[in-house]
Amino acid sequence: DYTTAIRIEPGSFQTYNNRGVLYMRMKRYEQALADYDHAIRIAPEFAGSGEVAQLGSLLRRFAKQMLRQLVRSGSPPDLDVGHVG
Repeated sequence: DYTTAIRIEPGSFQTYNNRGVLYMRMKRYEQALADYDHAIRIAPEFAGSGEVAQLGSLLRRFAKQMLRQLVRSGSPPDLDVGHVG
């Protein structure tokens, strides 16, 4: 699994990215963003890759939407990524 791979080779930005993809699919967005950020810290040149830039942008928009919904309604937001603007 990716967590074991990270323990063995903590400097692998690819492994952090791959685990981030998995977290996205599992809708564990906070963990996905943390892994993408870590991948970028390890390999800053990776930040320009289309996949990371696109997913990072999606996560930021999603977080903003959730915060706006929470402020407006006072209740937890709908976590369906299909609603991201």
